Amino acid sequence: LAVPVWRAARLVPAGPGRTTWLALLVSGGLGALTSVLSRPDLDDAAFVTRSTWVAGTGRITDRDTMFSDGAWPGLNGQSPYVPSVEALVGLVSRASGVSVGSLVYVVLPPLAAAAAGWALWLLVRAWDARRPGATLALTAAFLLLGGGTAASFGTYELTRIWQGKAFFLALGVPLLYACGAACWHASSPRARRLALAGVGVLGVVGVGLTTSATFVVPAVAVVAAAPGLLARAWGRALALVAAASAAPV
Repeated sequence: LAVPVWRAARLVPAGPGRTTWLALLVSGGLGALTSVLSRPDLDDAAFVTRSTWVAGTGRITDRDTMFSDGAWPGLNGQSPYVPSVEALVGLVSRASGVSVGSLVYVVLPPLAAAAAGWALWLLVRAWDARRPGATLALTAAFLLLGGGTAASFGTYELTRIWQGKAFFLALGVPLLYACGAACWHASSPRARRLALAGVGVLGVVGVGLTTSATFVVPAVAVVAAAPGLLARAWGRALALVAAASAAPV
């Protein structure tokens, strides 16, 4: 994930120096804030239980781990179980000796939140916002408002960022838009291929994070291809949508 996204990010315009420092401050602030937030969710009965089972057995399974210790088929709507991020957390726990609970609730949230802040900054740069600092602050506020039921439809974003669906929304979607924009900023065929590689990898990662990516990623790709459609660059627009949609399809 890191290499193609980093290379694609190099294709977008650089931001002013002082605004880059603001982006670092916002990203670090989001990470620090998330390190003191703890809001377990009932969905963890499915997600964290799977990570704990993998950490304890050393095996990856698509069967039920919540009620039958892997003896029953997967729950209705979860068979086969496509997301793999819970298995990854379990394997990291088993290899490192750090408990699943510590990884999920202590280690992962601040790292993911800081990465989400920086992903927003890449998107602001890729879209060449007129007021990058104000735009970044507004989008960071969206991440914060998603953490309380009084401010949104549910507790997503920072307070549940260890769950694959929240991580995908906070990090994967902005990066996907940024890499899509990089496809239009590219000044050479090689640069365009690097941007498309980032888009393709993000499609794979999205499916590994949440089943919702199977319909969200193609939809985002269509929106990201809009500049090409308006310019009648049909081939480049189709390549962008195809690169993003290959894994979800």
